[in-house]
Amino acid sequence: MENSLLLVDDEPDVSRSLSRLLKRDHYQIHIAKSGEDALNVLKCHPIKVVISDQRMPHMTGSQFLAQVKEKYPETIRIILSGYADFQALSDALNEGEIYKFLAKPWNSELLRADIREAFQLQKLRQHNKQLSHLFDSTIEAIVLSNTQGIIESVNPAFCELSQFSADEVIGKGVNEYFVSPLNQSLPEMLLAGKPGKEWHGELACRQRNGAKLPVWLSYTAIQGPYDDTHFAALFIDITDQKRKEARIEYQAYHDELTGLPNRRLFNDHLELALHHHRRNQQNLAVLFIDLDRFKQVNDTLGHQVGDELLIAVAERLKTVIRKGETLARFGGDEFIVVLPILKSIKECETVAEKIIACLKEPFVCRQQKIHIAPSIGISTPVTDGDNQDLLIRHADSAMYRAKALGGNNFQFFDEASNHHVKELFHVENALHEGISNHEFIVFYQAHANPNNGKICSCEALVRWQHPDKGILQPGSFIDVAEQTGLILPMGQSVLQQACEQLSQWRHRDKLECNLSVNLSARQFNNPNLLNDICKQISRYRIEPHWLEIEVTESILLNDMASSIDILSYLRDIGIRIALDDFGTGYSSLSYLQQLPIDTLKIDQSFIRELPNDKKSTIIIKALLSMAKGLGLTVVAEGVETAEQYEFLRNEGCDLIQGYFVSRPISSEEFTDLLQHNS
Repeated sequence: MENSLLLVDDEPDVSRSLSRLLKRDHYQIHIAKSGEDALNVLKCHPIKVVISDQRMPHMTGSQFLAQVKEKYPETIRIILSGYADFQALSDALNEGEIYKFLAKPWNSELLRADIREAFQLQKLRQHNKQLSHLFDSTIEAIVLSNTQGIIESVNPAFCELSQFSADEVIGKGVNEYFVSPLNQSLPEMLLAGKPGKEWHGELACRQRNGAKLPVWLSYTAIQGPYDDTHFAALFIDITDQKRKEARIEYQAYHDELTGLPNRRLFNDHLELALHHHRRNQQNLAVLFIDLDRFKQVNDTLGHQVGDELLIAVAERLKTVIRKGETLARFGGDEFIVVLPILKSIKECETVAEKIIACLKEPFVCRQQKIHIAPSIGISTPVTDGDNQDLLIRHADSAMYRAKALGGNNFQFFDEASNHHVKELFHVENALHEGISNHEFIVFYQAHANPNNGKICSCEALVRWQHPDKGILQPGSFIDVAEQTGLILPMGQSVLQQACEQLSQWRHRDKLECNLSVNLSARQFNNPNLLNDICKQISRYRIEPHWLEIEVTESILLNDMASSIDILSYLRDIGIRIALDDFGTGYSSLSYLQQLPIDTLKIDQSFIRELPNDKKSTIIIKALLSMAKGLGLTVVAEGVETAEQYEFLRNEGCDLIQGYFVSRPISSEEFTDLLQHNS
């Protein structure tokens, strides 16, 4: 809004003279001839300053300005008169209807200065009004005090938050209404006689009902126009913020599903327990709990039922844990307990037994009765060292031993078992590196026709060309590869190398030799198996009947129908099928009729005592007779002596495999063997 000025005078010459004078100061000037006209101007324009003559017909200047005060109280009102009507003007001044009286004739410079002052006053009033509105309407509570810390003014927001009225607090000390949340000393600025520039921080505001409201307070000094200092305390309620912070902190240290302490909080408690253990020589124990067959619950009943079961398990476990002990959820179906003060090791056995007992009764989740049992591993600083991470790892290791023993029991950590676990861990890591570095190679062991000694086929056998240990046998790594799934990339590599070598013998070297490749359980159940085999056959231009796939009877019996489908597909495209290690598994004769197999491989355990052991000779003769009746080719494994070789030849065995014919050798050595044999 511009600096708008209204001149009111019934003498036009006076108004024109004033207008010319005041235009130098760039005011927006409006002119009216009477009080009635001036009121109409005020209706239409926002006027800041009004200068009115006193003696006007129908309505005097003081009467007009009295109405202006009532209707437009923010407007600055000035009387300009050549008449000494002192009584009327004095009354108007006293009642606040006019700001100043100016006499005619006027001094131009003084008049201009008075008008400038009037506009400054109007601006100051407007500013004060805004501040007053802000003071009254802001959501921040405000307390104004003097240098002695005595409250001089408060706004409505303070009264609402503190539940005290303004009259109750004005005249009292600021420090009566604020307290440190941790019962510490208040900041010096809030104490009388301790002025400073400013302070920001968290305090508690005392309420009428005795409660302490958490607030964030800013306390600052305000310098007055006469070097007098006042203080303003501005604060807001941070109850919601504190509640959210507490929730975030709770979530950071607690499991969202069960509400139990999480791994982070458990580690803090275990660290504290170890500190007391070292200082006071108090024994402690860590119990690692895993729920047996919990995965079956998730797989069969769904994860929601699994979550409900975990919550119910947590509630039962809480009934076993005593005050001062910590039960935490470590993740998945794993829970962990720290018993910080033990009089004897027997105590942790007692707790473990109680845990097993409390989970014995079945759980009911969504009308489903569920039986669940724990495997518990226990470690203590006495036997396992007082390293925090070591205690947890040892308890975890002991838990796996409890699980390996059938579950639903507890085991203490055992160093010998742990050494075995460590070895498996190192083997697994080395397997990863070996696969990446192409350290797994293929050796070949011959199958010879006992009637003429001719090598007509061989078995591909994996070896690990270890960078430090040399050539390693499958017994040192194949079980770990199977457990970890690394048998899949390893098996793919063996199949690729074997097929490539078979192609070289047939196409490049013109050597007639068929090849057998073993499949593990994971390989056989891999959905990409058939595609992988067909891919290698096509890639290396292999005739399918050159290749034979060996499987054990235990693999096939896991899912007989699916096994028959897979074997039938391979056989239909021309690949031969061999049943390996026959006689060491279920050895059911009935499924020999169902399985689409071409070759029966008799396990070394039946060959070892030939020809002197009567029972062995009877079994071998029976197997050979049965195989001949079913039209199967028979391979005898593990033949190591001339006597065994002659016995099997005389009994009509088709092929001999073993050290008597050839040990497993590299591809280069086997190529030389084939060339000399042919």
